[in-house]
Amino acid sequence: MKLNQLLVGMLLLVVFILVGCGQRLDSPSTQSGEDKAGQSDIQAMQIDNNHSSKWSELAASTKQQEQVDTKEIIQLLEPIDQVRQEVVDQIEDNGWYQSVEEIEPSLQEFETVVRPIVTPYFTDRFIDEEILANMEAFFCFCDATGPMLGSMYPDVVNGFNQDENELVFEAFLPSDQINSGLKVEVTAVKAEDKWKVDRWQPLYSTHQKSFDLSVDEIKAYYQEKGMAIKHVDTITDPHSQEKVYLFEQETSDQLIAIQSRDWLIVEGSDRIEAFYEWSPA
Repeated sequence: MKLNQLLVGMLLLVVFILVGCGQRLDSPSTQSGEDKAGQSDIQAMQIDNNHSSKWSELAASTKQQEQVDTKEIIQLLEPIDQVRQEVVDQIEDNGWYQSVEEIEPSLQEFETVVRPIVTPYFTDRFIDEEILANMEAFFCFCDATGPMLGSMYPDVVNGFNQDENELVFEAFLPSDQINSGLKVEVTAVKAEDKWKVDRWQPLYSTHQKSFDLSVDEIKAYYQEKGMAIKHVDTITDPHSQEKVYLFEQETSDQLIAIQSRDWLIVEGSDRIEAFYEWSPA
């Protein structure tokens, strides 16, 4: 009897010590194998969920990158020559080129005419700091390109770097037989639900370095533009010794010659023959 009482007392003492040390009977050290397996499954699910979440974020970012409409960027940059000409026409219509000694319009008068023309293509920052701040460039009787540079072709092969409402990419400003071609880094921002040029930074001119265009690069651009062309020949410019690619428009059979060095374009068989001293085989 005394022995039983002694055993009961010792058992109570052990329980008391375990509880006093904060060791619960259902703690991990005393859990069954099934309980441990259950916890491992939960941890694995949490890891999988975290992994899936990261991939979801990456997929969302990729989807945002894919939202850039290349045609919209082409339609933003290609008409710049026409936009600049429209500004020049308005200056002529207002008689502002008739003054020889000084620029006739005030900055406010110039802005009233110019801003509505350029707003669909440039941000307010670009208009204020590049176009209006350099108003005198529009009254220079020279061959300089001026602050609006000219029509450009986005580099569709290297693509676009998009960060929410900002887009950074490279573009080609072709040679125009007077000025060299220019590679430009363009930054566009989303304004009024459309992309507009906010700034650009010249990278190099073709006087310094060749664009070194390939047939595939040119075809990729025209494909994005919605024009099918076929490479029919490669010739050499007799003056510069540079490669010139001949393409045929599949809808009209008209020939287009594009220089590899500077994207100089010559259209029509007669002009190509005269310009490059070339004759079809």
